[in-house]
Formats: sequence, structure tokens, C-alpha cells
Amino acid sequence: MSMNDKSELNADSGVEKSFQAVELAGVAEPSPTERNAGNQSLDMVKNVAVELTAVLGGTSMTVGELYALKEKSVIKLDSLVDEPVDLLLDDKLVARGVLVVDDDHFGVQISELSQA
Repeated sequence: MSMNDKSELNADSGVEKSFQAVELAGVAEPSPTERNAGNQSLDMVKNVAVELTAVLGGTSMTVGELYALKEKSVIKLDSLVDEPVDLLLDDKLVARGVLVVDDDHFGVQISELSQA
């Protein structure tokens, strides 16, 4: 398995994020014993529902600008069109990906997994 570590400093918050790009080529199949041991642990939690949040970007505005918003107003976000989307689980970064369209829905194609 090949992994490339990446880190990024958020200029607004000063928080450093770490990411890990993962390539699955050449990963050996687990033995039946390893597979069963992992499945037993996973069986206990695999039906627990979790909620992921996709963050496209953000912006800052004054209260006056907020109150001036009306129907069809456009709010410009701080992220560019081709920037990765952050996926959060319980407000913690778990992955990044590219925004895609799947039939009539938006989706995120995973490109990086968080190390944390």
C-alpha cells in the first residue's frame, strides 16, 4: 500500500489538517482467519447509523449583509470550484473528495483519507 502524507494550514483558523492519499494497488488479501476476526469486531457496530457532513466552503459577512440577503441572493464561498470537499464525522475531518453528480444527487468521490 502506498500512502502520501499531506498537511494543510487553514489560514482562517490556523488549524493544521493532515491527510493521507491511499492507493490500494498491491494490497494483499487478508487470510480467512484475519477476515473473520475483523468481521466479528465490525459486526458489533456495522449497523450503527452515523451522519457525514460535506463542507463545500464558507464565508464571512457582516450582520448588515446577512440581513440584506433575499431570495435569489448569491453568497460567494471561500473555496474554488476544483478544491476538494471536506467530509466530517462529528465535526472531525475523516476524508476529502471531489464533488460529483450521481443521477439527480450530489456525491463526493473520496480522494484522501484523514490520518486521525
